[in-house]
Amino acid sequence: MALIDTAARLVESEPGQARPQLAATRWTVARLLGQYQLFKHSEILQPAIRYGSAGRANRARELLALCNARGEQFHVYLKYWASHDVGQDWATYRQAMLDMAVTLRSALEKEDDEIAGFLAGVERTRQPNGWPDL
Repeated sequence: MALIDTAARLVESEPGQARPQLAATRWTVARLLGQYQLFKHSEILQPAIRYGSAGRANRARELLALCNARGEQFHVYLKYWASHDVGQDWATYRQAMLDMAVTLRSALEKEDDEIAGFLAGVERTRQPNGWPDL
């Protein structure tokens, strides 16, 4: 969340001063979100789908689909602004970035409790090598 907040503060600056740091922050956020998504899907949601109760598996499927949709939304945003000169249309970029910051912050906050619920009582999500796949 700190990087999202940093980007939101930077976009309030003049474009010339903020652009280099905003670009770096945008790619750092993209990398971290991608890593988090991969971890969440492979280590939390997929095991819940495979091994969880019917209700838990259904909710994990819903969260997986929602996460994939949000990831695609972020990818479209990232691709668009990576190929456009934000300085030429700073006002539009600024609003798009602030909207995306709200979307990301809201999504992460909403899913935080649900992911914690999936992990409640779990000591590990991955079995050590040699353990049977039950």
